[in-house]
Amino acid sequence: MTAPEPATDGEVEALRRGLDGVTPGPWEPGYALFCEIFAGEDHVASVKTGRETSAHIARCSPDAIARLLSRLTLAEETARSEKERADKAEAGKAFLKASYEALAARADDYSAKLTAAESTIASLQSQVEAMRSGLEQFANLADFYKARSDLDVVYIQISDLRRARSTLAAVEKEAGE
Repeated sequence: MTAPEPATDGEVEALRRGLDGVTPGPWEPGYALFCEIFAGEDHVASVKTGRETSAHIARCSPDAIARLLSRLTLAEETARSEKERADKAEAGKAFLKASYEALAARADDYSAKLTAAESTIASLQSQVEAMRSGLEQFANLADFYKARSDLDVVYIQISDLRRARSTLAAVEKEAGE
């Protein structure tokens, strides 16, 4: 048996409305049953049915149809809820992907900035080392003159060189941080 087309919303609603005013179930099949068929106000036929058809009609009691419609409504609500969850999950997935891509781009940018900063630090350290070497020579020269002479001019130069040494030490300390 091939699956029938799904019921339309109108057919489901007609089944619901049709439950009002009928004899509630459960129904029991008899051995023989007459079934009258109408089309509008016109009586079309009366049919005597067998046990199988009678049992089937009994299975279609208003109570059974009401339970079936309730189950259908629950399934539709569940499907709607699951679709909403899936849509939210998809939106969350898209947000996370966009966030990841933005963070990856920022990481690349920071990586490039870090490389440039490391290069600048290396250059500054090289310059500080060259300055230290030059100042060391002057400080040694100043110590040499101090030991050789008592001239006030030499002391002033030595004092200036010591201040230069102190400044260099401060620069080295900052560069190291």
